Amino acid sequence: MPLIRSLFHVDAMLAVTDLQRFRGYCPGRDIDVKAQLDSEVSEKSSSTEAIKAGKPVSTHVPASVYGLPVRSVGVPIRNKNDQIIGALMAGFSTKLEEGLREIAMQLAAALDEMSVNTRQVAEGAVRLAAQSQELLKLTELSKDHLGKTSEVLASINDISDLTNVLGINATIQAARAREHGRGFKVVADEIRKMADMNHRASEQASATLGGISKSILSISSATEETNAISHEQAAATEETAASIKSLSLLSERLLAIAQEL
Repeated sequence: MPLIRSLFHVDAMLAVTDLQRFRGYCPGRDIDVKAQLDSEVSEKSSSTEAIKAGKPVSTHVPASVYGLPVRSVGVPIRNKNDQIIGALMAGFSTKLEEGLREIAMQLAAALDEMSVNTRQVAEGAVRLAAQSQELLKLTELSKDHLGKTSEVLASINDISDLTNVLGINATIQAARAREHGRGFKVVADEIRKMADMNHRASEQASATLGGISKSILSISSATEETNAISHEQAAATEETAASIKSLSLLSERLLAIAQEL
C-alpha cells in the first residue's frame, strides 16, 4: 500500500476493509485515523457507506476530527461472483484546497470592495467634470459681462471728457462776459469738478474690473486644468475597473479550481 499511496500527488492514507473490520492500513504523512488491524470500521466511514451503497462514495471530514480537513473516498471491492466483500478506503488532505478556497474568497471580497470604491471614484470624477464644465460656462459669461461693463466705463469716460470740455468752454465764456458772467463761471467750475470726479471714479472702477478680470481668467485656467484632470481620472478609473473585473474573473477561476481539487 505505501507504493500505491506514493502515486498520489497529495498527502493520503489508504485502508482495506472487509465488511466490518480493517484488514490493511497505511497512514499518510499528516493523515492518520489511528486504525488498527482487525479493529471495527466506523458506521460513518466512507468504506461502510460504499459497501451499503454498492458504489464509490466520497465524504468530507472536517478538520475537527483528524486535525486537518480530509476527503474520504470509499470504493467497494467485489469477488469474481460480483459480491461485495469489502472496500478500499482512501483519505486525502484538502488543506491546500481549503487554503486556496479561502484565498479566492478573500480575494473576491477585496475585489468587490475595490470595485465599489472605484465606481464611486468614477462617479465623483464624472460629477466633478460636469461641475467644472458648468463653472467654465459661468466664467465665460462673467468675462462677457466684464467686457460689456468695460464698454459702459469707456462711454462714461467719453461723457466725462465731453463734460470737462463743456466746463472749459463755459469758463471761457464766463471770462468774456466779465461781471455778467460770474454766476455762469460758478456753474462752469462745478461742471468741471463733476467731470473730474466722474473721471477718477471711472479710472478706479476700471482698475477694479481689471483685477476682477485677471481673477476670472485665473479661475478659468484653473477650471480648465481641473476639467482635464477629471477626464483623465475618469479614464484611469475605467481602466482600473476593467483590471479589477479581469482579476475578479481570475478569482472565480481560482475558486473553481480549488473546488475541483
